[in-house]
Amino acid sequence: MHGTTEPYTIGTNVSSGCIRLMNQDILDLYARVPTGTRVVVIN
Repeated sequence: MHGTTEPYTIGTNVSSGCIRLMNQDILDLYARVPTGTRVVVIN
């Protein structure tokens, strides 16, 4: 999970499995969730 400077790529297949978020969203998430928190991805 990481932010991106290319928000138009969010939701497209341009990476090797990364979960891309808007930079402000990843900063907000980082502030709210402790490091090491389990993430479950449902497709």
